Amino acid sequence: MGQLLGNGRRRQPLDAHGHTLTCTPLDKLWDVQHDTIAHKLFTDMDQLGVRVEWVPKRIFSHLIAPQQGRGGGVKNILPDLRVWLPIDGPERALLYDVKTIHASENTYKNAHLRGGERCKSAKVRADRVPQEYAAHADKIDEHNRRVGFHPPGVPRWDGAPPGPVRRLLDTFQPVRGLCFGAYAETSPAVDKLLKAVAEHASARTWRELGARCVKEAKAHYVSSLRRNLGVSAMRENARLVLYRVEALSAPLGACTGGLADRTEWQRRQYVRSAVAYDALSGPCACRGDSQGWRSTLRFAHVEMGRAA
Repeated sequence: MGQLLGNGRRRQPLDAHGHTLTCTPLDKLWDVQHDTIAHKLFTDMDQLGVRVEWVPKRIFSHLIAPQQGRGGGVKNILPDLRVWLPIDGPERALLYDVKTIHASENTYKNAHLRGGERCKSAKVRADRVPQEYAAHADKIDEHNRRVGFHPPGVPRWDGAPPGPVRRLLDTFQPVRGLCFGAYAETSPAVDKLLKAVAEHASARTWRELGARCVKEAKAHYVSSLRRNLGVSAMRENARLVLYRVEALSAPLGACTGGLADRTEWQRRQYVRSAVAYDALSGPCACRGDSQGWRSTLRFAHVEMGRAA
């Protein structure tokens, strides 16, 4: 405790609960935490029969100028998930971006707590996602115009907004943020998505589950999805704290070349732990396969039937 973390003037002392460890940009473990939660959500939806695409890379790539030299380009627009579900309208492709927040004064503000609204900090972060994507699209359009790149098959842009990338982005519904907080709370879009997934799965498998009706099967799926995703989010936040602590006190010889080597050693340890956990958990921990989601339901009063 008391060790200063971070760089420059924003260095903060390590606290007893490890909050400073999670909210200080020390390494790349934020990305590992984010990807693990996002992939858990993707896996659950895929195994429940939802049409979902992991990190769709080709939606906007044809509209972006090729990179000229090192550091001379712009990043592609990469949502975490593209999902086809009837949410707030008919079934269509919806883009989702997963965000995580950590316990700090910048994210958990007193104004959020005084209003009485649940999970306000997660909602505030998720609500910024559509504006961030729109700004990213505008940045790409301006870059294309500056380097003289004109996407093939697209009318020449005269510089008046919106540009080609922004127009393509606007053909989708606004990108929805799925924010997971430091205490496993989520933004409203997460629960709305899980309910839509549960409704889709229950309509297909309620007889196979042995449920008396679709509504009963949906209730099971909703509770199971919430529990599994919540436990995953909480576990990854705890793992982030533990492995940052371990990296700060790495054994001699584990990382000898400075901060870069230390954080790389830390990342390998983190990933090794995640792989070991999944391997030791066995097939029953993978909710969604034939021994997962459907085996967790206990409707003893109804004989197990076949899927419709």
